[in-house]
Amino acid sequence: MVLRFLRLVAILNMFRKYFPELTGILTTNGLRKMLRITGVVIMLSAIPITYLEKGITTFAEGIWWAIVTTTTVGYGDIAPVTLGGRIVAVLLMFFGIGCIGTITGTVATYLLKGKDKDNEKEFVKNKIDQLETLSNEEYDILLQMIGEIRNDKRRL
Repeated sequence: MVLRFLRLVAILNMFRKYFPELTGILTTNGLRKMLRITGVVIMLSAIPITYLEKGITTFAEGIWWAIVTTTTVGYGDIAPVTLGGRIVAVLLMFFGIGCIGTITGTVATYLLKGKDKDNEKEFVKNKIDQLETLSNEEYDILLQMIGEIRNDKRRL
């Protein structure tokens, strides 16, 4: 059991090292927290659905149903018929739609943020070429932008 955990830690470290973009996406807009909460909600919703629905006989089937419902796939192989089961299903559907929206928005934000940084650096380069003609206000803005770029570089 301990060796499995250590393997998992090693795999996660490998992903961080070789896929920094994935780590960047996960840290944007709190996506990592959202995915953790989604996992907890899936596990917790599998408990009542296993007891409420006669068609779901094992906890593993409850987890399967919760994942399918959360991702809005809805195969239809298992469908809740009790009021309690349907309430759990509706909550999972809303949660799943919100989760999918969060993932989409986070990826878009991450991709656009990179372009904004490139545009900002290009702007600074152009302004440095025009250094002699800058007003005091433009010069202060340029210094502020250089400071922000330097701070972003330190965070990496």
